[in-house]
Amino acid sequence: MNTSHIFIVEDDALVVSHLQQILSNFNYQIAGIAASGAEALELINKTNPDLVLMDIRLRGSMNGLETAKEISEKHQIPIIFLTAYANTDYLSQAQIDEAYSYLLKPIRGVDLHTNIQMALFKHKLQKKLNLMNTVLRSRQNLNRMILKEKDQNKFLKEVLRTLFDSEVFSHTFLISGKDSSFNYCASLPYLPQIEKKFYRDVKKGKLPSCVNKAIESERVIVCASANDECSDCPFFEIKSVESLMTYALKYQNQLYGVLSVSMHQEFASDPSFSELFEEIGDDIAFALYNFELENLQKQTQSALEQSEYKYRILSEHALTGVYLIQNGQFRYTNPKTAEIFGFDSVEEINRLESVLDLVSPENKLLFEKNMEDLLKKRINAMHFEFSGQRKNGEKVEVEIFGAPIPYKDDTAIIGTLIDITERKQNLETIRKLSKAMEQSPASVLITDTEGNIEYVNPAFTKITGYTFEEVKGKNPRILNSGEMPPEVFEHLWKTVKNGDVWEGEIFNKKKNGETFWERIIISPITDDSNVITHFLAIEEDITEKKRLEKQLLQTQKMEAVGRLAGGIAHDFNNLLTVINGYSQLLLHTMPKDDPNRKKINQIYQAGEKAKNLTSQLLAFSRKQMRQPEIINLNKLIIDLQTMLQSLIGEDIEIEVELSEDLWQIESDKHQLEQILFNISVNARQAMPEGGKLTILTENRVLNKDFVTEHPGSNPGPHVMLSISDTGVGMDKETIKHIFEPFFTTKPVGQGTGLGLSMVYGIVKQNNGYIYVSSVPGKGSTFKIFFPAVETNEIAEDYVTVTEDADLFGDETILLVEDDPSVRSMTERSLSYFGYKVVVAQNGNEALKKIKASKKVFDLIITDLIMPVMGGKKLFDIIKRYYPKIKVLFMSGYSEEGIVKNNQNGERVHFLQKPFSPLELAQNVRKILEDKTAN
Repeated sequence: MNTSHIFIVEDDALVVSHLQQILSNFNYQIAGIAASGAEALELINKTNPDLVLMDIRLRGSMNGLETAKEISEKHQIPIIFLTAYANTDYLSQAQIDEAYSYLLKPIRGVDLHTNIQMALFKHKLQKKLNLMNTVLRSRQNLNRMILKEKDQNKFLKEVLRTLFDSEVFSHTFLISGKDSSFNYCASLPYLPQIEKKFYRDVKKGKLPSCVNKAIESERVIVCASANDECSDCPFFEIKSVESLMTYALKYQNQLYGVLSVSMHQEFASDPSFSELFEEIGDDIAFALYNFELENLQKQTQSALEQSEYKYRILSEHALTGVYLIQNGQFRYTNPKTAEIFGFDSVEEINRLESVLDLVSPENKLLFEKNMEDLLKKRINAMHFEFSGQRKNGEKVEVEIFGAPIPYKDDTAIIGTLIDITERKQNLETIRKLSKAMEQSPASVLITDTEGNIEYVNPAFTKITGYTFEEVKGKNPRILNSGEMPPEVFEHLWKTVKNGDVWEGEIFNKKKNGETFWERIIISPITDDSNVITHFLAIEEDITEKKRLEKQLLQTQKMEAVGRLAGGIAHDFNNLLTVINGYSQLLLHTMPKDDPNRKKINQIYQAGEKAKNLTSQLLAFSRKQMRQPEIINLNKLIIDLQTMLQSLIGEDIEIEVELSEDLWQIESDKHQLEQILFNISVNARQAMPEGGKLTILTENRVLNKDFVTEHPGSNPGPHVMLSISDTGVGMDKETIKHIFEPFFTTKPVGQGTGLGLSMVYGIVKQNNGYIYVSSVPGKGSTFKIFFPAVETNEIAEDYVTVTEDADLFGDETILLVEDDPSVRSMTERSLSYFGYKVVVAQNGNEALKKIKASKKVFDLIITDLIMPVMGGKKLFDIIKRYYPKIKVLFMSGYSEEGIVKNNQNGERVHFLQKPFSPLELAQNVRKILEDKTAN
């Protein structure tokens, strides 16, 4: 039975009846009937037919050609024109409008059936062709990404995005990882519950049938429905998933992942789409292979470069020959190698065409065989003796050691050479080696097999304070700080006594009691019979390195605490918006003699105090609202000096040392005032019996050494602000926590612990750097560095509304807020001031309200952070269609990227939570009356 649905647009009832009879005879379904163009447009929107029969001449304001054009633009439905007049102009226009065909009345049933079938077939082919072209374009985009993208995770996300954006695939799913150890799982659109369940199953090795089949068969697996083929697939739990195509991402028999897409059942089983999907999967697999190869090459190259550097330093001073051979030629030799073979320089020996030029003819086959066995991995290391010949032709007996290493995308042999011709040369080698150890900047110890010290070099004495005479015959445990677990030393001795090299870090103690960290390498020394006779320890003082690592960890901890503080302030600001808002509304509407007015006012005052706390948290987390401007720090300090003196009291002297020609900085004036006030108040509390507060400014250019010693700082020109006191000072443990929120040394009830954390946050928000130095009993010094700027332009301030402005209005406002309490309070506040309010709980719902509205809203008020769709994305979508619409953003913390001017130079308005109804009304009135605000 024919299931095609046909819609008839004809104003002649007899013709309609005739068409119905014909369509019924050929088993077509009637989707609907319309007598005019307007009626047809309305009904087709609801019925979505497969084909339209359209009379060219219709009653009403629209003829058939005009109606057909609108239908084609909106629905892409095939149209067959019907006409009783062979009007040349009409028929020519019909051809231009790309009608599938047209028939002259009276219409024969066979002709109509034939034309309908041809039109449906042509439409289906065209639809398939369009989809194929779309997928081909997606493949081209993916291939461009393969050449351009260097980050694997970004590439995988873009793969999902590109396929999904093609609109051919309604869902895209991808898992990746080496072999079956999948470590990446993602989908578009993002489906957290399904994706998490799928990822858990994948980690357990439980894969859906379609995925297993794709991996085993190495072809595209098509699942038409969950009931028939893949009942255990979690993605068929999604109602919109019709059919799935799944393909294993393999390259050179290596599995890199699995790609699955959902598409319309009509095309899922089409071989053309399967073949194209397979080609896309092969492209992605090739890209993942390249990522793996590049990462491996980078790791290998990095390790090689580091080891090569260390090797070269040791090699240049080694008293044995050191070489690097590749493709039968020297790539590197050290001076000793040149000496052994009688050459004047390493450059001269490196110019030899072949290593075999240094080998006597009778030993060339032996030399070639050992190198071949090593390169073809028949042996793990090369060690043999051969007869060589010097530059002057003299014979020299050489002992050679070698091992394979990767070098410049190929394999090379690295090793050592020893001249065993004369024992005298061996003694000379030992003498030179001893000299190198004497001059080594690292500590060198040699012990017997029981650990008794037989030799230490001068560097050991310099680092530990012990002379050779003081440690000779003693065990290295004299350096033991007592703070290392015994298991470390047990493992150390077990390793070296087994003939292996031990590497590690040990916390030791010097002769003067000072502790320090050492990086130690201990190697066993063996005789000709491979029996261990001694142990060699090379020790590097890494105390400073450890200190810098600790500073970096502290900086990272502060960043993490800052993010936590910002999140807490954001959520708390939503609560304060409701508390303070309703309190102010009650106070506005409550009679002045109401006995509850005092209680409500106390609630409001407590909310305002809490608002100050969240403001401090936002400052620490660097999410506080800023209004930057070009500032001369000297002028700011001079303006505040009198106020600072009043703040800290007359018993404390303020000394100001301001550098002339001080560079300018870009910052928020009020934030800088907060820094000065908070540090000065802390200084006052550190000097209960009076003292001196010194404020100093200076131009400073931070160099590489400064940045290395102060992680978190940046090189370049800066303005330094130094604030010192002569107070009680702080110990090292207190300094570690001084900038953490809620940390305080004051008694309970005498401080929130947010003052210095707010200072830290403001400095970081201004791209600056702060550190404190202090000694108990000798005061503290805070040094702050702000980046200098060369511009003389002053940052534009936001316009404020005067208090006596008329805050009432009757405009229509769309309010978008996901928090029900905040949404309700904001709606009531706006209604109180006379506005008509339409509410939405997220961006998607707001778009529906805008689409349903018969007129453009006067203002949109939207929260920035919301589920489903946030305020920024909502704004980007709306302004495409209503570029002049006015928007007010609000949030529990500021997003500086929102409040700055957009690309078109338009001002974007922002309201910080918590806000009062009065503040809300002021901002709304200001925007509505601003003729330039968008």
